[in-house]
Amino acid sequence: MCASIDCPACEGPTPDGQCCPICGPGSGIERSCYYKGAEYMDGAQFKDECNMCLCFNGSVQCKNMGCIERGSGCFVNGVNFNEGAPMPSMTGSPCEKCQCFNGSMMCEWMSCPACVGPIFPGQCCPTCATGPGLERSCYYKGAAYMDGAQFKDECNMCLCYNGSVQCKNMGCIETGSGCVFNGVTIKEGASMPSMTGSPCDKCQCLNGSVMCERMSCPACIGPILPEQCCPNCSAGTGMEKQCYYKGKTYYDGEKFKDECNSCFCSNGSIACTKMACLGKEGACPALQQNVVGICVQVCNTDFDCPDVQKCCGNGCGKVCMKPTQIRTPTGLC
Repeated sequence: MCASIDCPACEGPTPDGQCCPICGPGSGIERSCYYKGAEYMDGAQFKDECNMCLCFNGSVQCKNMGCIERGSGCFVNGVNFNEGAPMPSMTGSPCEKCQCFNGSMMCEWMSCPACVGPIFPGQCCPTCATGPGLERSCYYKGAAYMDGAQFKDECNMCLCYNGSVQCKNMGCIETGSGCVFNGVTIKEGASMPSMTGSPCDKCQCLNGSVMCERMSCPACIGPILPEQCCPNCSAGTGMEKQCYYKGKTYYDGEKFKDECNSCFCSNGSIACTKMACLGKEGACPALQQNVVGICVQVCNTDFDCPDVQKCCGNGCGKVCMKPTQIRTPTGLC
């Protein structure tokens, strides 16, 4: 004998496994949600097709992910395919033919005829029929090519002609055998100049590519000499007798020019002649209208330039130029 349970007369959700609705106040009943004929407690999460939904304070919030209905197409690798449309094989084999069917990708393998013939690139089955040029096709490194077909073997161009393969021999550089930099071949593992020109970048040819790493310098205070990356922290090697002059570092005993004057670094001090330097004779060429030169600072004064050349502005930087308006000596035979 089974007795039925009498439920209270109220409206409320009926949880799974229970007979009667929950009528008690203060338990989230007043914030439950009704969505597409179903009731959900406050805080419940559920799915609507491919979208996740949440019942929150009496309202339903769902993500809109654009679900594709069954039979309306296929979605593979971010691409939508129409129902019945051909699809690329997941294996990449030309023998596998796939299409979109009822929202899913369906594939089948092709059956090939029993014959002996060449299998050309992109084909699954051998070509059995005799036709013009087929008897002159070529077989090269495991692949078949039609008469007249052009293809590449590493860096060389090849041609199938009358059953024979002809290739140009350009001397390809294999991966890992060297690097080509500014038209020069550099051996594997050899040092290479930095693309940035910075002495802090150390580069070498590695596996056919230029690999560079930035040097790390010690934490110290010292002069950074030309063509060096890090400060010289050593002591007792004459470093304390170096000279600093107009932003440059000179070794003890080094001679250099300051405009027309000769200078000498001695025991940390600079000694220079004191001649009144006059600019070189002539004038800088006039700038051409709407023409701007290279933006580099090759020189600062005329004395940075060789021979009679002067340090002239080119509209962007300063470079050495042959002057104009040079006086020609008179009275010479």
